[in-house]
Amino acid sequence: MMEIEKDMDVEGSHIRCRQRTKESEKVLDYDYKRCKGCTICVAICPEKALSEGPLQEIAKGLDAPPVLIDLDACAFCGMCVNFCPMRAFKMTIEEKADETTEPDKASDGNGTEGKDKVAERDETALGIDRAKAEAAET
Repeated sequence: MMEIEKDMDVEGSHIRCRQRTKESEKVLDYDYKRCKGCTICVAICPEKALSEGPLQEIAKGLDAPPVLIDLDACAFCGMCVNFCPMRAFKMTIEEKADETTEPDKASDGNGTEGKDKVAERDETALGIDRAKAEAAET
């Protein structure tokens, strides 16, 4: 059985959720100040890990996130990242090199995938999914 470790921290308006396994570390960064509370992410979350925040209190001026994250339910699938029109969600994935993998093929030689490869993969995935979302809107 694969061991999965999760944690969450808050820094300013950023809520960062982390999922660590032997193979990778995923970080979901939610900037609730960018969020407008449209709840598209709540509707599409396959694990129902997202829910509406305290909207009445927010309307009265309380500084609170419009969307709440249930860390235990979150599968770190990235649906919220791909469909948020405000780009309030960001995800980074760091693959850990397998001991049998040659360093120059999958990593920077230090046991982690190079940052350029992570950024390239994330941008490619986001570009494809955003293009699909934009095409669906028209």
